Amino acid sequence: MQWEKGTEVRRIDNPGKLGATTGQVRARGSISYYGVRWRDGTNDYVAEDQLELISTAQSDDPYGVIESGRFGRAEDLRRSLTHVHLSGRLANLVYSMGVTNTEFFAHQYKPLLTLLESPADGLLIADEVGLGKTIEAGIIWTELRAREDMRRLLIVCPAMLREKWRSELKNRFGIDASIVNAANLADELRNSSSFGPSKAWIASYQALRPPKSWKPTAESTGKRLSGRSVLANLLDENATDDPLIDLVVFDEAHYMRNPESAAHTLGEMLREVSHHRVLLSATPINLANEDLYHLLRLCDPDHFQYPSSFREMLAANRPLVLARDAALRRNSRSEEIIEHVKAAASSELLANSRQLASILEDPPTQERLQSAEYRAELASSLERVNLLGHVVTRTRKRDVQLERPRREVTPEKVPMTEAERKFYTYVTEVTRDYAWRRGISDGFLLATPQRQVCSCPAAFARAWLGGDRTLVEDMAELVLEDMEEGEDESELEDISATLKEFLLANRPRDVDAAELERSDSKFARLLDVLSDYFADNPVEKVILFSSFRATAHYLAERGVSGFLCVRLLNPSL
Repeated sequence: MQWEKGTEVRRIDNPGKLGATTGQVRARGSISYYGVRWRDGTNDYVAEDQLELISTAQSDDPYGVIESGRFGRAEDLRRSLTHVHLSGRLANLVYSMGVTNTEFFAHQYKPLLTLLESPADGLLIADEVGLGKTIEAGIIWTELRAREDMRRLLIVCPAMLREKWRSELKNRFGIDASIVNAANLADELRNSSSFGPSKAWIASYQALRPPKSWKPTAESTGKRLSGRSVLANLLDENATDDPLIDLVVFDEAHYMRNPESAAHTLGEMLREVSHHRVLLSATPINLANEDLYHLLRLCDPDHFQYPSSFREMLAANRPLVLARDAALRRNSRSEEIIEHVKAAASSELLANSRQLASILEDPPTQERLQSAEYRAELASSLERVNLLGHVVTRTRKRDVQLERPRREVTPEKVPMTEAERKFYTYVTEVTRDYAWRRGISDGFLLATPQRQVCSCPAAFARAWLGGDRTLVEDMAELVLEDMEEGEDESELEDISATLKEFLLANRPRDVDAAELERSDSKFARLLDVLSDYFADNPVEKVILFSSFRATAHYLAERGVSGFLCVRLLNPSL
């Protein structure tokens, strides 16, 4: 065959060696050697029977290539792996490892690896409290930035956690995030681009959820729209276009468990305009099946289409979960694990599982179960079979902490003094008066101020009488938090402002804050408990948590004036 100049060829015995003929030919006996300039820049003369046309070779299917023995060399494999590596598509390689100044625990990479291997774009992280769900979300975002150059992050959380998120993102991941409301976010989304500078926003459920009166594609009434309506319209209009957001993180995702709530509607709308979703909640396992189903639909709506199918998945998963838990226990019995695996394999949904068949073909033995490494590998294999495993990850403290601190709870019941009881009654009556004037359920509104009084009557009275706005701000914020689960949202637009002003305008005139401080029953009991503790542990430290800033300031001041050395940490969070 006569090879013309410029013909693209490659070596038959090394298909990775590509080049083009130069038009030069040398004859050695009856064999013609053609000049070839290879793509790496080198030149060579190759026998005619050692070359083939690239176009002919490429027309072969992969099976034909294998059957004909046309394999590449090790360097071709290395080149292909390097290309895949640099393209950011390897699921078992963490590209962002070590790019921050924070040292993370191994279990905190589990959600990331699950998301990378999952066909879904959403994930529910259901780790127990204290294992670092915030950090896990940050690791996922750092990896998405490294792999796919994603630039737009939105954190949706309860209002009281916004500053915490901003601090965590800044200190652990070097991310500068802005706290925004609905109007701010709408403007940012209009002006942001997947090719523009990186942006991170933090907003509360209350600030972003659509108003109760909002309807998709509703005609304009000519009235000025609220920021939440503007945002809802923007999200609805872009539901079928390119995503506006690269990753949405929903903290305390159980706020969205009710499909009739505005928070759930917000979750659905953000799902349609985002590349990825991560839901964080320590409580989904405690939710009813229907509540968990609605959360998982926010992660993967295609997979979770029918509640009846979801119930079948849960039933099939039950023996798998039992088998995994048994595998992780040090004192587990092989017979127990095998029994659970057989029960799982008998399910119609898992009858064809090769992983379960492999475990039953080579079942665990008591000797193997003595190895912690084997138990971990067996538990991992069972997790991969789990029908919810592609959208749910859950780590428990007992699985990752070898030396866990023991939690010993001692409930303290402290009776109110007469002065405290009278003040509690007064606060209750004032709140009821406000509720009746507004036409709101007093039972609903009473919960928050009564909690504040019970936290510390003296602190509440001091802050109230002194016109301390942090007291009513905490109260109004918690009222809005509670209303998230209610059905009546008619007062959401202005309840915060009016409640603040009502409480400040109705400060009690006949309440003696000094008397409440002198007869502070809870503080007296606290001093007794701490005195007993420090008598046995004189060099230890104690952390006191309070839900209310007024109580935290009060305890700090009284502690300093007594025998305690107190430091107040983050009173604004």
